[in-house]
Amino acid sequence: MILNAAGSAGNYITLTCATRGTCKLTNPVTGNATVVEMNAQYQVLDGFEVTNSGDGNNLGVYVNASNVSITSSNSRAAAL
Repeated sequence: MILNAAGSAGNYITLTCATRGTCKLTNPVTGNATVVEMNAQYQVLDGFEVTNSGDGNNLGVYVNASNVSITSSNSRAAAL
């Protein structure tokens, strides 16, 4: 999943799992692939489990922007 749309300081673009802990994003690809790629400012990825089931040097979440927040299903946040 590639997220290229940018929000703004007062209006983040938020992708939220409706039922926390049940939304899973998985990468079955072999090689250098990414499950979630966040390429724009002011984005939030909230409540998803991101896993890699393929072989190789795959990335879970690749952040290529500032003002991005990733919140896990157990409510521990990591601001990147």
